[in-house]
Amino acid sequence: MKQWSDKDRTLALALEIHESSSTMGLPNEVVYDVELGQWIDVKTRTNMAQAALDRWHKENPKPDPGTEPYLVYVKEEGEQ
Repeated sequence: MKQWSDKDRTLALALEIHESSSTMGLPNEVVYDVELGQWIDVKTRTNMAQAALDRWHKENPKPDPGTEPYLVYVKEEGEQ
């Protein structure tokens, strides 16, 4: 395994600082500002992988002990 260069360490530190300076995908200066926070809204999207797992759990309420469901992308090339 290759050793981290100074650039690698700097980029990792920058990412850590960036990720710690945001909450729920928004910059902290928006999240914790009373005036800017009034402009925050909630939208939804469907995570299709989670939906597939939810369906599996609904259809298999009591799986055998140790059963570990996992996701597999099954669309064949050229399939529509």
